[in-house]
Amino acid sequence: GVAGVNAAAPTAMAQTSAVAQQRQTAATQAPPVKKPEQADLPAGSPPLCFDGCCPVTLKTLNKWAYGNPQFGAVHRGRTYLFTGPQQREQFLAAPDSYSPVFAGKDPVLLLDNQISQDGLREYGFRYGDEFYLFASKETKAKFEASHQTYAAGVRQAMSQLNTTDGVIRR
Repeated sequence: GVAGVNAAAPTAMAQTSAVAQQRQTAATQAPPVKKPEQADLPAGSPPLCFDGCCPVTLKTLNKWAYGNPQFGAVHRGRTYLFTGPQQREQFLAAPDSYSPVFAGKDPVLLLDNQISQDGLREYGFRYGDEFYLFASKETKAKFEASHQTYAAGVRQAMSQLNTTDGVIRR
C-alpha cells in the first residue's frame, strides 16, 4: 500500500490497463532514487511538495516514488519533482489535477480557522481524485469525519482561486 495515502473512493487503480501495468513494471525496475532535499534544487527554488515524491506516479500508480531534481517544475509556489520527463510532461498538461489541494496547505486549518499552514506528506489523504495534506493527525481525523463537507468547501474555495498568484479571494 501507499504510506500515508488512503483511497477513500474507487480509484483508477482498479481499472489497470496493459499500458499502466507496463509503466508499473518499468517503475518498479527503476534504480532507487535518494530522497531529494531542498539543497539539491537551484538556489531560490520554492519548497518541495510531497517531500520530493513524483505526483504523477502517486496519482497513476498510487505509490510514493522520489522524483529526480533533473525533472522538476514549479506550480503555485511549490517545486514538484518527477521520476522522468514523461511524468513532467503529464503534470505540465494539467498541474492542478496532480497537485494537492490548496498547494499543500492544511484544508481543515484553512477553512475552519483561516490559518495557512503547510500539510505534511505523512498526513496525506486521497479522497476521490484529490490529494489533501494535513499538518497533524488531528486535522486529518477531522477531515475524515466530515470529508464530504470539507471537500465541498475546498471546491468552493478553489473556484475562487486567482490562478496567477495562488491567492484565495473572498
